[in-house]
This record gives sequence, C-alpha cells and structure tokens, in this order.
Amino acid sequence: MQDFAGEALPQRAPRERRSAKRAKTEDAPGGAPAADEGAAAAADSGTAAAPPAAQQQGEQQQQQQQQQQQQDAEAQRGEQQPADEQQQQQREGGEGGDATPAAAQLDLPAYRSAAVNGQKFEYLDHTADVQLHAWGETLREAFENVGLCMFNYMTPLKGIGIDPALTRTYEAEGHDLQSLLFNFLDELLFAFATEFFVAKQLRITTFDRDNWRIVAEGQGETFDRQRHVCGTEVKAITYSAMQINETPGDAEVFVIVDI
Repeated sequence: MQDFAGEALPQRAPRERRSAKRAKTEDAPGGAPAADEGAAAAADSGTAAAPPAAQQQGEQQQQQQQQQQQQDAEAQRGEQQPADEQQQQQREGGEGGDATPAAAQLDLPAYRSAAVNGQKFEYLDHTADVQLHAWGETLREAFENVGLCMFNYMTPLKGIGIDPALTRTYEAEGHDLQSLLFNFLDELLFAFATEFFVAKQLRITTFDRDNWRIVAEGQGETFDRQRHVCGTEVKAITYSAMQINETPGDAEVFVIVDI
C-alpha cells in the first residue's frame, strides 16, 4: 500500500450532466428548446427591443411633425407682418410713409405719441370705425387739426400740393360746441365728396362761440386718382363718444367717423 502522506490527493473532475439534460430536451416535441432559449434571453435583457423598422418609422413621423409646426409658425408670422406694416403705413399717412415718430420730435403724452408726420393729430382704434384725435394750444387750432386729420385719412396730405388758384371757403353753424364741430367736419366732407377738393392747410378765420359759427379757408388741390394715393373713404361724421376738452394752453377733440 502506497503512502500518500504529504502529497495532495488527486481530485476527480466533476462529472458532466449535460448529456442527461440534452437527452430530455431532445425528447421535447415542437422545438421547445428554442422557445426556452428565447424566453431566457428576454428575461435576461429585461425588455424586448423594438423592431428597427418600427423605430425608424416613429422617428420619421416625429421629424415630419416638427417640420410642419415650424412651417405653420413661419406662415403665421408671414401673414401677420404685412398686416402690421399696412396698418402702420395707414397711420403714418398712406403707403410708403417715411414719417419720423412724433414722440422723437415733440414732447407728447403717451396717448399723443402716434402723431402722424409730426402733425398734431393721430388715429385711435375703434370697432368697425376710426377715432380721430387732434389737439392744439387753442380750441380753434384743435378744430383745424381734426379737419386735416380727416383729409389725411382719405388721402395722405404729404402727396397733396397747393394750387394758388384754388382756395375753398367753409362755413358751419351749430347750437353748441359739439354740433359746431360736427357741422364743420360735415362741411369739409361734403366739399370733398362733391368737388374732390382736399385741403392741405386749414385756417379758421372766424370762431364765434357766442353764435356758434365757424368760417374757415382751405388751401390744397383737387384729388386725382392718377396722382394721389387713395386712403380710406369716410362715409359720415358721428356724435358717438365725441369729446371736446379745453384747458388753459391746451385743447383736444375726439371724433369717431364712419368708414
């Protein structure tokens, strides 16, 4: 008997049991091993990966939606900008206006900051109509400026010349300040509608507050569609929200006209 003292005993290699397992799996019908392997792979990964084709299709749809949103936003900006420019041109006295903002020329209150071409009048937004706002150091000057404001809305005064041979006289009467202002503007509008005369300059020679009477002179020229810019037609003067404010050294009027 050999003595193995002091020597490590040889260890038997573990016996492989794969043959028995292989035998059992081979006996399973319908290719069960493949199913077991697929389930094990899914269990190991935790989640199944999406098919590449479906993933690419989802990314393409997302890119198309983003591109469509960008195009819609650009189209909306493109439609809004011309409308804003057109409105600004009309406020400045017609197309191609090169007016310098009145706020940079005059020390005006905020509500007078939209003065047209440095004039003492502006246009205020109103539902379906427009509100004329004019001012001056005296009520006489405010009346003159609101008349020019109305003419400028129908055709920009910067394109109107002065014909020395044409001088128009206007006369109006009333029973109070509001009716006097209404009839004065109505007389100006009537002369434009019948004679096509546009006053570039207005000067009230008589401002009688006792008998409520105005006499004014206008200098300008006859409107010609071939030479002058067509603005917005004023159909009628209204009493709606009419205001006449007067303080020492300052006066202003607000008149809504039907367009």
